[in-house]
Amino acid sequence: MRFFARRFLFYLLTAWAALTLNFLIPRLMPGNPVEIMIAKYKGQLSPAAVKSLTALFGLNHAGLGSQYVTYWRDLLHGNLGTSVTYFPSSVASVIAAALPWTAVLVGVSMVAEAKGLPKRRIIMTYAARNAVLPSIASFALSLGFVVSGALLVEVVFSYPGSAMCSSRP
Repeated sequence: MRFFARRFLFYLLTAWAALTLNFLIPRLMPGNPVEIMIAKYKGQLSPAAVKSLTALFGLNHAGLGSQYVTYWRDLLHGNLGTSVTYFPSSVASVIAAALPWTAVLVGVSMVAEAKGLPKRRIIMTYAARNAVLPSIASFALSLGFVVSGALLVEVVFSYPGSAMCSSRP
């Protein structure tokens, strides 16, 4: 029984630390959700709309302590707030829309494991291939921008790099 009590206490402490970091990091970073919304709408928000957004995102409280108490109260009541990325959707609805896809992925993994496939093969064949694809695509796009930028700099400043070799007859 002591094992479960210690384990539960450890999980409780870990959850508190994760949620506290989830609260602190966005508030200690420069900017805030209202500034993001102003930029998203290219500054075309009225002062009343800015004031309303400030209240909506809970930034009108006196201090960080008050915001932290409100954060925990809302969290314990199941109110996860409004999504900045998918505004005006709630965070709960965004999570609810994504959860079935995660459930399908977990189900496929469990079926593959039930078929007797080794865990390494499941990870490499099913999960890793699909998870790595966006990273590879992003890397390829970034590499293209870096190379084209380097070629542009070489041409503009007559730098004797690979652009000079490729542009000579």
